[in-house]
Amino acid sequence: MQVMQSPGATRQGGVPGIPLLEVDNLTMEYQVEAGAVSAVSNVTFDLEAGESLGLVGESGCGKTSVAMSLLRLQADNAVFRNGEIRLNGQDLLALSEVLVEQKRIKAEAIHS
Repeated sequence: MQVMQSPGATRQGGVPGIPLLEVDNLTMEYQVEAGAVSAVSNVTFDLEAGESLGLVGESGCGKTSVAMSLLRLQADNAVFRNGEIRLNGQDLLALSEVLVEQKRIKAEAIHS
């Protein structure tokens, strides 16, 4: 999988000095009857406000797993083995499901 970014616009909003989105060494797998199936291995990227990002790769390389992990909408059998996903410096993987849902509702209200 390749991560492709476009140059960002002038920084607007967010926390000064901290990227809007940071993914550091994200490693996750799916637990199935036969054992663990690796889906994402050590994915790392930053995204500044105003930048665009594209995940490019072959079928089955983990693009959807990364995207769903960013939204915390991964499958029930997904297990994070390593890494962090930070939004404005806050680790999303450390948040409870209730707090994640509250953030989604707040973001939806802001962007509606």
